[in-house]
Amino acid sequence: MGAYMRKADLERQYGEKTRNIAGEIASSIHTQRATRPSFLSMMTFKIQQAYWKKSPEDPIERHDYEYWRRKGWTNPKREFYIWHKSSRVKVIIARMSGALLARFVV
Repeated sequence: MGAYMRKADLERQYGEKTRNIAGEIASSIHTQRATRPSFLSMMTFKIQQAYWKKSPEDPIERHDYEYWRRKGWTNPKREFYIWHKSSRVKVIIARMSGALLARFVV
């Protein structure tokens, strides 16, 4: 599996799925769905933001922490990974829900 698989086996096993995902990404960019993230995506971002705002003790997680920090995603004013067109009400409720859930999972 993975690095040990031959290219033909990778194509046979993952080719169609990869093409479908690429098509969905292209479609979402074309229709600008990417600029309107779902409530769940925004809430999940807030939970991850709460997790990554603390510098980890584990050196393996340090790389991910640095990536989040360099991207500016740990900034409390950052609402999502990318610029978005979501309504203020949706953003506020998603962030409040994420902050509440983060207390239980982070």
